[in-house]
Amino acid sequence: MKTAAIFLIIICNIFGMEQKASIKSAHAAPCISLAEAEKVLGEPAVLLNNTTSEKDGIRESNCGYAAKTADPEKHVTGSVYVTVKQYPSAAAAQKAYTDIVVANRMMAGQEKVAIGDEGYYHTDGEHFHLFIFRKDREMAAMKINKITSKTSLPELRKLAEAMAGKRATL
Repeated sequence: MKTAAIFLIIICNIFGMEQKASIKSAHAAPCISLAEAEKVLGEPAVLLNNTTSEKDGIRESNCGYAAKTADPEKHVTGSVYVTVKQYPSAAAAQKAYTDIVVANRMMAGQEKVAIGDEGYYHTDGEHFHLFIFRKDREMAAMKINKITSKTSLPELRKLAEAMAGKRATL
């Protein structure tokens, strides 16, 4: 009985380590760092959330940061949110990406961008900037919500490009 229990623990650890290793390589940092968020927001920030979950074979990591103070010019507090989803296959990720693009195709302020295997940028010019991109079997969304006088679209784009380019997958 003791041998069977030890064997079961070893098997669980082996499979657990393999899964953790693949997730670690695919998600060295599933969220952006505080320093990266502060570059995007242009000011000191605080972490709002950092969660990871899995449902129906899709692993999802979310994080968000908000500026510590409201913008004195626009009287809003900027925030940046990141979602990374890892799908079972590249085809599943591509379908999810395509569904989002098709559902939003009639909205103004969208353009294709060369980030990852496919990507697009969307803004209303006043309240938000959003990049959604797919690389292999992963898809990410990076959004500045509440554009302030300090938020940086170039920093958000650099961050999206780095996320898509620095890993075999996001």
